[in-house]
Amino acid sequence: MRSVKWENIVPVWGYASTLVACLNLKHVSNEVGTGARFLDILFVIIALLTLIAALLVIPEFRKKIGIERWGSNQTPLGRPIFQGEIASFEKSAKFERFIAENEGGIVFIDAFIDEMKFYGVTENPEPYFVLYDECFEPLDAGEHPSYEKCTGICYSIIGINEENDSRFYLFRGQCKIYGYFAVIGCDGPHQGLMVCKLKAINFEFAGANS
Repeated sequence: MRSVKWENIVPVWGYASTLVACLNLKHVSNEVGTGARFLDILFVIIALLTLIAALLVIPEFRKKIGIERWGSNQTPLGRPIFQGEIASFEKSAKFERFIAENEGGIVFIDAFIDEMKFYGVTENPEPYFVLYDECFEPLDAGEHPSYEKCTGICYSIIGINEENDSRFYLFRGQCKIYGYFAVIGCDGPHQGLMVCKLKAINFEFAGANS
């Protein structure tokens, strides 16, 4: 859980003081017998606006209600995040760098691969996908890249099951990889490919202090 920083308490205290002052003024106005009903309404409006302002000054509250987004590089649980399309060759470098930089840690992935550019399996006890870097031999017309002619990284997905929050599946022409994953490590090459293992993690175990 994200904690509210001390510097956010100060402006909230100021707004709270204003609220108390408004309530005191209302009490005084009743005692002197002004009886002006519009003052009652005014004080209620001021009190509500003060409360809203006090809440909006807290960044965590703004993000929770959707008027401010969490940083694009980190999840609310404090984990690095990767979002967007991944694919072999020109679109592989960013994802490969992300995994390498977070080896041994937990990351959040919300990515997709076009099914026509997907090299791997999802319906398997040991699902995986391959991102090829480059080919050291020319590919024939219509030939798909393979370890026989290309270098790349095989990403082995571990722990995907019905009881797990993370997902790796094909749907409507895309392969989706979504959720928290522990980057166990990379080694190789094996048959010309490096192998990186990504273990699915349930959301409740993905906190920065886990």
